Amino acid sequence: MHKYVDIVRLKEKYAVAFTQEEEITVSVKIDGVNASFTYDPDTALIKAFSRKKELDESNTLEGFWNFTQQFPIDVVKSVTQDGRYVIYGEWLVPHTVKYPESMYKKFYMFDIYDTVYEHYMPHSFTYGAYEMLKTLGCDIEFVPILFTGAFTS
Repeated sequence: MHKYVDIVRLKEKYAVAFTQEEEITVSVKIDGVNASFTYDPDTALIKAFSRKKELDESNTLEGFWNFTQQFPIDVVKSVTQDGRYVIYGEWLVPHTVKYPESMYKKFYMFDIYDTVYEHYMPHSFTYGAYEMLKTLGCDIEFVPILFTGAFTS
């Protein structure tokens, strides 16, 4: 399990982390609970995680574990390349920000972590994987994107 990094609010002093013309993506921050899943080749099962621990039938993260167990296992196996990639998102359950009821109990994907090279994948790769998961039977959403393009200032 790889713990997803904390998201820091962007302030001018952090802008030095970006270079001119670097490709960036800015998305909406969904206020739910951080969650992830992947395929486990050792058990041939889908594994699901909260921010800090692996989930199971007795610790479901308000139903996230159950939600992932409904995915077609062959699809998750293929998209994660036998567990090489971990899919990150926000499992939307009541938290600080109040959302319309229709948005709850959904997974809003936003990133993929490569466990071999130990880095997060580009947005285009992540969105392509999302489209494949969605098309092949995984009932997930993608965080709303506000901007994709070159960083200018």
